[in-house]
Amino acid sequence: GFFIEQKYSEILGYKTPIDEFLWQVLNLIFSCIIDARISGTDGTMARRRFIAPLSDSEQQTLTSAYQDGEKRALRRRAHAILLSNQGHTINQISEILQVRRDAVSRWLKQWETSGLDGLIDKPRSGRTPALDDNDHQRLQELVAEQPHQLRSLHARFQEETGKKVSMVTLRRALKKK
Repeated sequence: GFFIEQKYSEILGYKTPIDEFLWQVLNLIFSCIIDARISGTDGTMARRRFIAPLSDSEQQTLTSAYQDGEKRALRRRAHAILLSNQGHTINQISEILQVRRDAVSRWLKQWETSGLDGLIDKPRSGRTPALDDNDHQRLQELVAEQPHQLRSLHARFQEETGKKVSMVTLRRALKKK
């Protein structure tokens, strides 16, 4: 701003009330140009929606979720909240995280209404597991008794539990634990 004012004075060499008025108009135009460059790339103004300032404990919780969260979705959402707290716009956050703008907006709302619980995925419907925790425990016991006999372990497990599972399911269950 000062540089432009200095050049303007040098060019005209004098100041009158009209010059002052023109200077104010130039300042207004200049600030609009800067705002347009700061806003979205399509020329529309970026909406500036930020979360309420985070407390130290909230920031620590979100940082922990971002760095050590079990699921990628939680880490990404926590990162979005931290970025918003730093002053990034929704458009900037969506570009940084490579997600849609409406997803970022939804995450901010979920944070404001439910805190960290709002960022965690809710259980979804789907097929119930063929084997429960007791079955997994029994499989481990059978493996301890017969470590290299998968066919006999399979037959014995089906006989004891009455559950018909494929060898693939059995192998997958053994890999999990």
